[in-house]
Amino acid sequence: MNSLPSWKDKALFTPGPLTTSRTVKQAMLRDLGSRDTEFIAVVKDVRRRLVALCADPDEYTAILMPGSGTFGIEATLSSVIPPDGKLLLLINGAYGMRMADNELVASAVQCWTALEQYLGVVPCTVMSMMSN
Repeated sequence: MNSLPSWKDKALFTPGPLTTSRTVKQAMLRDLGSRDTEFIAVVKDVRRRLVALCADPDEYTAILMPGSGTFGIEATLSSVIPPDGKLLLLINGAYGMRMADNELVASAVQCWTALEQYLGVVPCTVMSMMSN
């Protein structure tokens, strides 16, 4: 199979880069295993270039974690909040509610339903909530 058949993708109304171009779909037709030399080289290059955006790649590294956006947020929150730490979660929709319901962050989370309880974000209010 050298090319993809012609079709029109349906509109996806979920957040995130779900729809891909024909060129991306075409490139994905080639399988590479995680132990293939070419795959390892590509991943190494991606990791180095990601770190180079904000730091010295010789001093820091990036760890690529495949998963959904929710997975990425959960992994980050469960890794960076210390056991006695706090998290202020501004909720303005289903995604924020899903984070508030997450067991991994439940002990550290202070929920602030921005659209239901407040009309605006006032810095001193946020600081006050974080100190409680």
